[in-house]
Amino acid sequence: MRIWHKDILPILPKSLLVDQWSDCMKIAKGIVSYGTPHDLYVNRVMDYPKEHLASYCYICKWVLDHNNMSPSQDAVKELTKNLGIYLSQYVDRDAIFESWHTDRYLFQCCSLLEEMYDCGAIPIDEWLIIEDYICEKI
Repeated sequence: MRIWHKDILPILPKSLLVDQWSDCMKIAKGIVSYGTPHDLYVNRVMDYPKEHLASYCYICKWVLDHNNMSPSQDAVKELTKNLGIYLSQYVDRDAIFESWHTDRYLFQCCSLLEEMYDCGAIPIDEWLIIEDYICEKI
């Protein structure tokens, strides 16, 4: 499970974007059910108000919608059930996970994507989009 840097969401390969939405659902459910997501890579969401996670999930949904891959109504209802009260209090995009989603974390995420490409998990056409972004940002 992972929370990709918020700036990478629009360029994530479609399979990873779908996985990210699934992870958002699991994280929200874990928080409601157990008080924490219980995952080393995402436990940091607990260091922020729940509005940050809700806003991040909203961005993920927006990117899915923008790519004609809208989540099912059942999935949106489930997320609303788990994060409902927090969905109405949107956090400014720049402020979401502000001390976690830093340039350093962006670099880490880009390096992980590069490794995924090197191992054949990301096709060349999707990698070229990521590579253009990396060259522009980093």
